[in-house]
Amino acid sequence: MPRRSNPVPTYRLHRVTGQAVMTVKNTDGTRRDIYLGKYGTPESKAEYERLLTEIRTTPSVPITARTGGATVNECLVAFIRHAAVHYKGPDGKPTRELGEYRALVRLLRELYGHTPAASFGPLALKAVRQRLVESGLCRPLVNRRVGRGKRLFKWLASEELVPATTYQALATVSGLQKGRTPAPEPEPVRPASDADVVATLPFLPAAFAGMVELQRLSGMRPGEDCRINP
Repeated sequence: MPRRSNPVPTYRLHRVTGQAVMTVKNTDGTRRDIYLGKYGTPESKAEYERLLTEIRTTPSVPITARTGGATVNECLVAFIRHAAVHYKGPDGKPTRELGEYRALVRLLRELYGHTPAASFGPLALKAVRQRLVESGLCRPLVNRRVGRGKRLFKWLASEELVPATTYQALATVSGLQKGRTPAPEPEPVRPASDADVVATLPFLPAAFAGMVELQRLSGMRPGEDCRINP
């Protein structure tokens, strides 16, 4: 029996050059080798994983290795320094948004850290999106993180760390639509029952209990309640 070809390109050693290499199939049926860097290094393995993600996401689109230029990692360091100053509350404490960006940055570093930031395009962003979907995140959360990725590159473009065309290309990636993606929908957030609220009131400090009662009677939001002055 003829040997069946492996649909997943393997990471292997190119003995002549000492580099890691993978063989991919072109759209016309021919094959070509893509060199990933020195065999066995974290950088070459990260490049291999990145290309596999792109193959799974858009199997009909030719992929290429990316070499040269300022790396995504270098740009992410600059952005996180900016974010640590920008995303602070009035009390000086980091906001939740900084934590969300840190989670996105970890994924970008894992998939594209050593690749040139200027060549990070729509297919790369879709590959990041696919990894988020595969991790089990709900559709709105995936869309929010992809949106943060676009804003991240918008800031990089404003600082001339990447060409403006890089951000403009990423802006063409649309969000996942309800019912047209394997990403699950979130559970609806329902209001607390009146019985639960009443049972909780005795355990709250007097000021907090008063705030809860005011919200029950007026329908105002917690933020509006907190901003009330004597």
